[in-house]
Amino acid sequence: MKNLVNVGLVLDFNSSIGVMSNTCISMAISDFYATHSSYKTRLSLHTRNSQDVVGAAFAAMDLINNEEVNAIVGPQTSMQANFVISLGEKAQVPIISISATSPSLSTTENKFFIRTALDDGSQVEPIASLVQAYGWQQAVFVYENTEYGNGLVPYLAYEFQQFNIQKVINNLSRFVLIIWIFVVLILTQSYTASLASMLTVQRLQPAVVDVDELKTNGDFVGHRAGSYIKEFLIKQLHFDPSKLRHYSTPEEFDEALSRGSQNGGVSAIFEAEHILQLFLPHYCSKFMTTGPTYKTDGLGFAFPQGSPLVAYMSRVILKVTEDKDKMDVLKRKYFPDKSACRDQTTTFSGSLNVQSFGGLFIITGVASLCSLLAYVVRFLHSNWPQLQTRHQERSFWSTVSELATHFDRKDPSIHSYDRSESRIHSESSPQEFRNIV
Repeated sequence: MKNLVNVGLVLDFNSSIGVMSNTCISMAISDFYATHSSYKTRLSLHTRNSQDVVGAAFAAMDLINNEEVNAIVGPQTSMQANFVISLGEKAQVPIISISATSPSLSTTENKFFIRTALDDGSQVEPIASLVQAYGWQQAVFVYENTEYGNGLVPYLAYEFQQFNIQKVINNLSRFVLIIWIFVVLILTQSYTASLASMLTVQRLQPAVVDVDELKTNGDFVGHRAGSYIKEFLIKQLHFDPSKLRHYSTPEEFDEALSRGSQNGGVSAIFEAEHILQLFLPHYCSKFMTTGPTYKTDGLGFAFPQGSPLVAYMSRVILKVTEDKDKMDVLKRKYFPDKSACRDQTTTFSGSLNVQSFGGLFIITGVASLCSLLAYVVRFLHSNWPQLQTRHQERSFWSTVSELATHFDRKDPSIHSYDRSESRIHSESSPQEFRNIV
C-alpha cells in the first residue's frame, strides 16, 4: 500500500517559465520513482494555474482547503508569493518558492516560507563593485515599479553607501578622518553625560518642615536681634527661650544655618517675610523657605498723643499702598525677584560650551592643517618640476593654473580598470536612482 503526499503546484501556465517548470517537475518526479520503485511514499501533484496575485491567492486557498495539501510549490512571481506566504503561515502549510527572488521576501521572518533560488540581493554587491572599479560617479537604476522591483532598491542603495564612491584612500585623509571621528565621539559622550546630569540633579529639599519636629528634637532656632519675632516664638509657638539664638547680619544667618544645631548653629531661622526676601537671593543654592506663613500684628509707627503727623502719615501710607505701579517699583527696587538667584554657586557646574572643548578643537585644527600642508607640499614636489621643465617660457600664474588643473584630476591608480579602454563613460553628478514605470 502506497502512502500519498498531496503537494500543490501554482504556476502561470500561459508563460514559458510556467510551462517549463511544470514539465521539469513532472519529469523529475517520474524519474525519481522510476529509479526508486520500492518507495511506498508517493507525491501526488495538484496543479493550479495563476496569472495574477488574486489568481494565486485563490489557487492556494483551494489547494489548502479542498485538496488538503501538505506543501505548495510556487507561485511564480514575488508579488504572488507575498500573498500566498501569508495564507501558508495561517494554515501552517510550507510555501516552497522556485522563482520568487525579491529580497523583501524574508525566509527568517516567515517560518513556513522556503526559497530554493538565490534572492536578487546577492547581485547588488557585484553591481556595486563594478561601479566602484570603473569609478563611475552616476548610477541610474532602472527597475520595475512592482513588489519585486521596489524590494531591490534599498539593498542596492545600502551597498552603494557602504563603499562610498568618494572613498578615503589617502593616509593623510584617513588620519584627519580618525581625529574628527574621535572628536565627534567625545562631543557626543560629553553632551550625553551633561544632559543626564541636568535631568537627574536633585532639587533642594528642606531638612526640617515642621515646627513640632524642631521642638521635639530640641533643635536651636534663630531670629534677628531686636526683632519682635523672639516674643512670637516664645508665646505663640512655645519654643524654649534657651533654644533661641539671635543674629544681626545675613552672613551670620548663613554661618548659623550651615553649622546646624549640633555644631553651634541653628536648624531653622524665623523672620519676617521682607527680611527673608533680602536674604534668600544671596544664598538660594543652600537655603529655602518652608512650612506655613504665620500672621502677626505686623509693624507700625508710634507718635506722641495729639501729634499732627498721625493723620498726615496715614494718608501718605494709604496713598502709596493703593498705587499699584508705585508699589511694584518699590518691590523691584528693594526686594529682588525670587527667580533671580544671585548666588553664583547655583550655576550648573556640568554645563558645556565651546570653551569646554577649546583644547580638543585646537588639536583637531592643527592636525587637519598639518595634513593639508603635508599633502600640498607633496603634490607640489611631484608636479612643479615637471611643469617648469615643459613650460619654462610660461608665466607663473599660467603654471599655477595648470597645476590646479592637475590637482583637480582624479588619480587613475584608484581604479582597477582603465577608463580610456571602457566604452561606458561616467558623468560627474550625484548618485541617482530613477523609477521607470
